[in-house]
Amino acid sequence: MAVDILHTRNLFLRCMCAIYMFAFGSLYLQVPGLYGEKGILPAHTQLPNLKYPKQCFFDKLTLLCFSSYVGLNVSYMMELLSLAATLLSFIGMVWKSWCTATLFLILWGTYLSLYQVGQTFLWFQWNVTSLVQILLQVMIIFTGNYNFFNLLTITMCLALMDDVHLGYQHVKDLSFGFISYVKATCSWTVKWLGFIALAYYTVIYFNLKIAPDGTIDSKFVVSRAEFDAFMSRAVPLSIAIGAFSLVITVAEALTSALFEVRGCLDKFGVFSTTAIYSVAAICMFGISLVPYSVLDRPTNQRVWPVFRNLYDHSSDLQLTSAYGLFRRMTGVGGRPEVILEGANSLEGPWVEYEFPYKPGSLDRMPGFVTPHQPRVDWQMWFAALGTYNQNPWLISLAHRLLSGQPEVVALLDPSSPWLDAQPKYIKASKYIYHYTTWDEGAESGRMWKRTREDDYLPIFTVDHAPLVEYLRKIGTIGTMDIPATNQPLQHGLDNVRAFINSFDPPLVLWTLLVTGWAIMWTKRSPTPKPIMYRSSKRKSG
Repeated sequence: MAVDILHTRNLFLRCMCAIYMFAFGSLYLQVPGLYGEKGILPAHTQLPNLKYPKQCFFDKLTLLCFSSYVGLNVSYMMELLSLAATLLSFIGMVWKSWCTATLFLILWGTYLSLYQVGQTFLWFQWNVTSLVQILLQVMIIFTGNYNFFNLLTITMCLALMDDVHLGYQHVKDLSFGFISYVKATCSWTVKWLGFIALAYYTVIYFNLKIAPDGTIDSKFVVSRAEFDAFMSRAVPLSIAIGAFSLVITVAEALTSALFEVRGCLDKFGVFSTTAIYSVAAICMFGISLVPYSVLDRPTNQRVWPVFRNLYDHSSDLQLTSAYGLFRRMTGVGGRPEVILEGANSLEGPWVEYEFPYKPGSLDRMPGFVTPHQPRVDWQMWFAALGTYNQNPWLISLAHRLLSGQPEVVALLDPSSPWLDAQPKYIKASKYIYHYTTWDEGAESGRMWKRTREDDYLPIFTVDHAPLVEYLRKIGTIGTMDIPATNQPLQHGLDNVRAFINSFDPPLVLWTLLVTGWAIMWTKRSPTPKPIMYRSSKRKSG
């Protein structure tokens, strides 16, 4: 490995451990309310063959199938896996010697196990790989939105850097001389060609012009035909650039293993390992072309059949996906929100439920949530973009709130009504939220203003026959998880949760991160002080 990526590699792996720690820790804090036996979407309903662990595992590829082996039900097993993975991630973040392929294989397998039963709350992921996005992601994080997903975006961009980008100026590339020269020349050429092309096409496509008063005018209008024509060139070109970079990297690694390692056995071992990783990287690149090339249908149809077959056979492992941002940005005309309301009489008064992180009360400021991911709050915003028929989990949430399930009620804001006594009726309305202006906020003391758009959820009661029948049909109620027989372990998990639940979720995650930083700081190797040698002089006699 070239010396010029040693620090970057260390930073990348530690950041990945930190993100895994946030992901597992955030999910652990919400498991009972989301996936418990009486949660919103009980996890055990996704494992119909739970009584036959081996068959269940081959069907669903999740370690939760073996929950009976440790004497736990599915939700408790999710808690155990989340806690264990959070601890392993913390260790990997603090001690770089733990950042091995084995550790990341365990973390990936554990997250895959949870994802397989996560349903709606774990099915939204995205990723971008543009270095320019780092500034945007940092600015979004400052608003408290999007949580550890933004951190993941930034971390993935570290793969585009080397130690020079991190401020290590005196580094030397020890790779094979000719390959190093080719890489440096190509890198310099591609970089400046990219800058020139970016500047040129930005001016052309956005019609940038300097007005007489010194302002910059811009107008961007593109037809479907022009967009398709652009994608027909951009997608193959981007694939070619990625393939070229991969070939150069693989050639450099194999050449270095072949010519720089001494000793036949060492040379054979290093070369074989490098070859295995190179094949794995090529396969990953190949299968990622299948979802990526859907941006341009002709390019997608030209993907090599071998890669397409690999993608089909590995799709259950979620090795790659069609990541991307929204096709249509929402919220420009206001932020749509679903507001749940409860009452003990049809005539009212209707009192709104409050969730800790989503807009609700008009005078409440948005909370700082990073790096926590509140799954219900986040998903309720998506529910506002459709109807309740498209979001059966919301119907289940309403029923759980009507029945006063403690683990679901715990997902509400501590200041919310209906914490101690559930209402007889529940409904939901759709509102469009806007920020108040400075003057409006100063006058009214409110952060938000809103307009009611329409009814969202009809009025339900806990024993409403169509509601109960529907929830039984989809398996949300009326099913039983396997019993938990390991009482000491179950009590231990209950005690851990009782302690952690006394703190705010973002505070828990920040405490883990700061503790890790403190440990890393205290175990730093101090800079050795120079040893001063004093020459002894003999007195002349």
